[in-house]
Amino acid sequence: MFKASNAEQMLKNKGVSVTPLRLSVLGTLISAGKCLMAEEILKQVGSINKVTVYRILEKLIEVKLVRRFSIKRTFYYEIADKDHKPHPHLICKVCGKVRCLNASELMIILSNLCKLYGFQADNINVSIGGVCNECSKQHSCK
Repeated sequence: MFKASNAEQMLKNKGVSVTPLRLSVLGTLISAGKCLMAEEILKQVGSINKVTVYRILEKLIEVKLVRRFSIKRTFYYEIADKDHKPHPHLICKVCGKVRCLNASELMIILSNLCKLYGFQADNINVSIGGVCNECSKQHSCK
């Protein structure tokens, strides 16, 4: 996977101006190693304007360094590159935690279905809702 120290090179490789704020936002996503909401990025980055965070995220999406997906009208952001392909997510309906699921077989099936129907997919978003292990343990104790 990536290291936050790679953020500068990643921006340069995409021809994006390297600024401290862009480095901070991209580095936060890299360090997290999971998808984050913009508010979570904002908390970790610190004293940065919310609008600026969204503009930086839009730029990173435009140059395909970051991928955005929506679950129940909430946007999540994650690193996007050839080694971090689109994947399904598990969403806990109790705590709201989103977990990335490595299910390359499922993504291959979905991609093949698109090909079968002659559909050019540029975004495949799969989410599975339910209750995470931690929440199910808490609820079974009550």
